[in-house]
Amino acid sequence: MTLIILAFGIPFYLGYGNPLPFMNDEYSIIDNMWLIVIPLVFIFTLIGLKWRKISGIILIV
Repeated sequence: MTLIILAFGIPFYLGYGNPLPFMNDEYSIIDNMWLIVIPLVFIFTLIGLKWRKISGIILIV
């Protein structure tokens, strides 16, 4: 599951060219939301690979 998330998400995240949110005025609210959400998904996925209990707590919260 982790590899599927990473394989599917990384091309979309890197496709923007400038991964910093709110740097381009042409981005819509939805674009900026995804630019914030996708890195968090990657971070929590990597945390889940190492520490499953912490990942579960983050998921519940």
